[in-house]
Amino acid sequence: MARGWESKAVADQMQDSQSRAPGDPRTKLTPEQVETSRQREVLILAITNVQRHLESVSDPQYRAQLERALESLETRLAQQQQKP
Repeated sequence: MARGWESKAVADQMQDSQSRAPGDPRTKLTPEQVETSRQREVLILAITNVQRHLESVSDPQYRAQLERALESLETRLAQQQQKP
């Protein structure tokens, strides 16, 4: 039986994490680095969501609101990427 893409992705991630060498620098993330990465992923997902809504919205006021939200999210993402 074929696996769905989600279960395949999870299985690939598990296999990748198991195949890493113990000295691999990717395995030594600090809690702050993990949180920063998580926040970045959340911002990227939010940007994608707003962009999808913009493609189908017809109300000018809602479009303006979405455009402001997109601008804000992109600014936050750029600021986060500038942090060391």
